[in-house]
Amino acid sequence: MKKRDQVFFLGCVLTALALFSQVPLIEAETYPTHTIQVVIPGAPGDAVDLAGRVAIEELEKILKVPVIVINKPGGGASVGTDFVAKAKKDGYTLLYSMSSGLVYNPAFNPDEIPYNTLRDFDPLALHVTSRTAFGFRPRPPGRISPRWWITPRRTRGNFAAERWA
Repeated sequence: MKKRDQVFFLGCVLTALALFSQVPLIEAETYPTHTIQVVIPGAPGDAVDLAGRVAIEELEKILKVPVIVINKPGGGASVGTDFVAKAKKDGYTLLYSMSSGLVYNPAFNPDEIPYNTLRDFDPLALHVTSRTAFGFRPRPPGRISPRWWITPRRTRGNFAAERWA
């Protein structure tokens, strides 16, 4: 290296050291530092509330901070879900919800739901899953239009639906 190149390189190193020595080191804040609130968009004592409270007890033990449950029923879970969507995005207001507030209401009533599930929420965990079963009579009553009745038929291990004509 020529002397001129060495001086230039040394000047760059000294400039960088001078710049970075003036910047204080930024330390990340540990999470959580205060109480977390979990909104359950259902009535106290319903199935979602009971399952949520079991999970919240464990969350308190793991995080070692108080976790407060807030029940906000109404609107098929859209009232509580909207409350969380409008809350400060700091990780201290969580939603423990069934799929109606996040999936069904926005799908069936998109103009009436004030929040956007994909934009306003980030998934954290899946806690409980359940199956849905439909019961039906073997033959529909004569006064109900046949277009509303479906019957399951078995196809390769799965059930599909076909209309009664």
